[in-house]
Amino acid sequence: MPLLLLGLLSLVWGSSFLLMKRALLAFQPAQLGALRMAIAAACLLPLVVRSRPALRSLPWRDIALVGILGNGLPAFLFAHAQTGLDSGTTGVLNSLTPVFAVAMGVLVFGERVAKLRLFGVALGLVGAACLVLAGSHGPMRFDVLHTGMVLAATLCYAVSVNLIRHRLAAVSPLHIAGLGLLTVGIPSAIWLLATDIGATLRDVPGAWTALGYVTILAAIGTALSVVLYSRLIQTAGAVFATSVTYLIPVVALTWGVLDGEPIGVVHMAGLGTLLVGVWLANRPASGPVLVRNAG
Repeated sequence: MPLLLLGLLSLVWGSSFLLMKRALLAFQPAQLGALRMAIAAACLLPLVVRSRPALRSLPWRDIALVGILGNGLPAFLFAHAQTGLDSGTTGVLNSLTPVFAVAMGVLVFGERVAKLRLFGVALGLVGAACLVLAGSHGPMRFDVLHTGMVLAATLCYAVSVNLIRHRLAAVSPLHIAGLGLLTVGIPSAIWLLATDIGATLRDVPGAWTALGYVTILAAIGTALSVVLYSRLIQTAGAVFATSVTYLIPVVALTWGVLDGEPIGVVHMAGLGTLLVGVWLANRPASGPVLVRNAG
């Protein structure tokens, strides 16, 4: 069962970038981000309602901040980033999340970690830099603005992970996910109603198909994956669960190649360097860093 869950999560999260690419054929990036948050929040709303007696004692401010940084902002940043980056590229850069999480834990939360993990942080950044530099002169697409958006999203994930570890360790993952998504899902739904989303669905060819991609992305890639990941941690432990970090870019790159996105030897070398850095930074000596997906 743990291997099955690990494979399923890797497939789901690694496919998220291709789903965003498909959805952007009909929707604007802001519409994609808002739709994803609104649908995901609706999916987890029944779980939140069922547990409402326990909600009064929860640290709402921290949960809301996790919802904004761990779900809301990255959803919009990734959607905008994929207007200028290949889906495989985005999936690879997303692997920097645990690297930034370790760095953020040291710089902001005062964690003490082994020098080997700090070396992993540096190595991961070198790998990402190699990818960007190689991509600017090779087949993969990179540019400063959209690459910066992905890096900003992974930084948001890193802050969110550390908030969960340091301030919300005693709170149920389902409460964190459900209430966090409601924090960004409700404003997203209100904003959507004030836009021309109805006209988009009515007039843009392929809009309903694109909505199907967004629904899969939100319901499975965001809402259900939280439940699956929590179950994986419970059954196999956090160290095993973080293995998904290394499989996500492989799945994303595979989908990208199948979709016609070219990749060269230099990019594979950069990916290898990045993943070795992630592995070193994610060593469990002072507690594993839990991976967060795109949204």
